[in-house]
Amino acid sequence: MKHYPNSLAVAPMLSLIMLASCGRSAPPTDRTVTRGLDAAERSVTKTDSPASSQAIPPPRPVAVIDGRSITIDQLRPALIEAAGATVLEETLLDELLAREAAARSIAITSANIDAERARLLETFAGAGIARSDDEAARLLQSIRAARGLGEKRFSALLRRNATLRALVAPEVLVTEAGIDHARELRFGERRRARLIVTPTANAATNALARLNSGEDFTALAAEVSTDRSAERGGILEPISTADPEYPAAIRAALRNLKPGETSQPVAIDQGYALLRLDEIIPPSPSAADPDTIRPLLERDVRTQQERILMNQLARRLLDAASITIMDRALDEAWKQRKTR
Repeated sequence: MKHYPNSLAVAPMLSLIMLASCGRSAPPTDRTVTRGLDAAERSVTKTDSPASSQAIPPPRPVAVIDGRSITIDQLRPALIEAAGATVLEETLLDELLAREAAARSIAITSANIDAERARLLETFAGAGIARSDDEAARLLQSIRAARGLGEKRFSALLRRNATLRALVAPEVLVTEAGIDHARELRFGERRRARLIVTPTANAATNALARLNSGEDFTALAAEVSTDRSAERGGILEPISTADPEYPAAIRAALRNLKPGETSQPVAIDQGYALLRLDEIIPPSPSAADPDTIRPLLERDVRTQQERILMNQLARRLLDAASITIMDRALDEAWKQRKTR
């Protein structure tokens, strides 16, 4: 399926991992060890000085509950369990992409990042979910809140996508066969839909129950979906049920839905999918003026290829990286995430 695998940092996390894929650091020398011993001896010597008798200041609190201070050390184990693997993957991918871009002398500018944000907003309008710029901006903010994308993680996400797009640009090729295929997909019957993917059948059933109780599909997709489309609330580009890039089970489910209906959980390679059909777009009566539609078709071809190549590159870099995790809780969270 087009949108797999998942994509895509807390500074202290960097101290927990070693990117063994670097492969450039030399093994410790005698002098390295000596420097470590020298530092230890100096530390011991300092403990005998008058200044060392001063008490070490307590950690600065990050919150106060009924007058009792809460430190980051108290929160760290739970934070790692809740989101450590996700943040680690994002941090790892950011490091790998920065290295790859530097090796190819590719610089990401503020214009590249602004363009990624504009693409997200255009997705909402193009899918018919947002009818104005203000509505698209509100929807984006809602999705960011549901996925915990504050300023730091959201900025990192935009830079990550911009870097991936720049790296795969030389591989994007617009051919006449691609144009013909895009014409069929754009001007034939298509379906506007949204998607939630969960790793287990039980999680899909729970998500469906929440939808049936009245929760918003887009917000729930942003919260629980493991598909890359969760970054935009599960919104998919209009789908042709003849498009072989989507799993047959997904296309069959869409054919059987009426606008406004949500599917039962659908088994796919990545877990279980829930689909909401928003609209059936009838075939266009004509392809209009070829000179007018060709730029649209070329953009469709580029967008489709970029998405596939970006996902493949991200997965290839992550799979090739060798990391050693020094924190037990983070190591467990990482192993669980890798087995989804």
